[in-house]
Amino acid sequence: MNPVKNTASPHNTPRLNQRRVSVQIASALALAALTTAQVALAVPTKPDALLQIDLNRTAVVERILASWSTEVPSAQIESLKSKLMG
Repeated sequence: MNPVKNTASPHNTPRLNQRRVSVQIASALALAALTTAQVALAVPTKPDALLQIDLNRTAVVERILASWSTEVPSAQIESLKSKLMG
């Protein structure tokens, strides 16, 4: 009997092929992430005044109410506060 020789190349084993595919996928994802990060860093950003107002809404409303407290009747302060808080 002739033994069957393993003619598969050591570079073509299923495990090695799976590893190559995994490395290729990981490389593609890393490249995509790097490209996205570079694009995000390249876009100049400017401060957004409306975002800052929204983030600090409570402090802004309190300052408005404090500065207008003499002009607005005390009975309407809560109504004005709820309207300003949105």
